[in-house]
Amino acid sequence: MPSSTSAPLSDEVIKTLRAVLLAATALCAISLSPGRSHAGLTGLVGPNSDERSLRQLGAEADLSLDVNPPDSRSASVGLDFEIAEGSNQGPESWWYINLVGVLVIDRAMDPQGEVFLSAGVNGQDVASIKFDLSQQEIVNWRSVGFDGQRDFTTYGRRVPFDFRNLLTTQSVRAGPSKISVDVAAEGSGFSAVVMLDTSLSGLEVGDDTPHDLSLSFGDSSSVGRDITIPVEVINTDPSPARAVVVTVIRDECQCEIVHPDGELALGDIPSSLAFELRVRSDGIDPGRLTVIAEGAERNDFAMAELALRAVPDSSSPWWRTRTTLAVTAVCLGIVLLGSRSARAGHPKGGSNYD
Repeated sequence: MPSSTSAPLSDEVIKTLRAVLLAATALCAISLSPGRSHAGLTGLVGPNSDERSLRQLGAEADLSLDVNPPDSRSASVGLDFEIAEGSNQGPESWWYINLVGVLVIDRAMDPQGEVFLSAGVNGQDVASIKFDLSQQEIVNWRSVGFDGQRDFTTYGRRVPFDFRNLLTTQSVRAGPSKISVDVAAEGSGFSAVVMLDTSLSGLEVGDDTPHDLSLSFGDSSSVGRDITIPVEVINTDPSPARAVVVTVIRDECQCEIVHPDGELALGDIPSSLAFELRVRSDGIDPGRLTVIAEGAERNDFAMAELALRAVPDSSSPWWRTRTTLAVTAVCLGIVLLGSRSARAGHPKGGSNYD
C-alpha cells in the first residue's frame, strides 16, 4: 500500500489553533479562579444571632493605620459586606461593633496633639476614641458609646484598647453595606500607628440587650370594668437606676388608663420595684398597651408591649356563679318536664276539645 504523509500545516492554521488554545486557557483560568466571594456567603451578617470578624469580612490579618502629622494626617480602610433581610436594631436582636487593638506612639520629639480612631457603618458613626498625647509618657484617652463617655489613662507608648458599642438604628439596613475604620491625627512631634486585631474586631449580632432595665408583668385581675396588672421594674446593673419614670402609651387599646395618670415617678431602683397598672375597659378584647421605664442614664431603659385580656370578675364569689348555673338548670328541667307531661296527656291526633 502506498504510504501516506501528512502535509505541513500552513502558517494561518497554526495562528488559528494558537488563538483557540489561548482563549481556552483564559476561560479555564476564569472559571477556576476563586474570585470574590458573594456577599451571601462570608459577607452576609444577621439577622438574628451572628458574629463576623473584620478578617472574615475581608480585612488583612495585620491591619495597620499609620499617621505622621503634619505629613500624613489620616488613614482609613473600608470593607463591603451584606446585611441579611429582616435585620433590625432591636428589640429582639442587637447589633454591636468591636474594635480591639493597640495604639503605638513614637515620641521622637516633644509630642503635642491628638489621635482619633473612629468607625462607621453605612455612613453612620458607630465608634469614637480620642487619644490625648500632650503629656510625656502619659496618654489620656476617652471613648464615647451608647453607655456614655469613659475616660482612661495609660502610661507608656503602647495603649491597648477594647471598645464595644451599639450600632445606630439607621446603620442596620438590609442589603449591600460598608464598614469603615478611620484614624486621624492633629499636632506635631510624633508618629503613631493603630494596629487592629482583625480576628477580634468586627460585628456582632445577638440577644444581648444594651439596657439595664426590664419589665415583668404578673397575672391580671378584674373587678367590674377595671383591670389590674402587677408590674415590676427590674434593674440588672449593680448600680442603682436613678430617677426612673414609667410612661404607659395607649396604642390600639379600647380602654382608659386609670393609673398611672401620666408619668409615674418611681425614683431610684437598686434592684427592683413593683407597682400596679390599672385600666378600665368595656370590651372583651381591650387591646394592647406599651409600657416604658426610663432612668437618668442612657442604658437605664426598658420598653415592653402588654396585651390585655378580659378576665372573670374576681369580685363574684364562686358560689354565686354556681348557684346561678344551678337555678338555670332547675328552671330548664322544669320546663322540659312540663313539656313532656303535656305531650303524654294528649295522644297524637287527639284534642281536648271534642
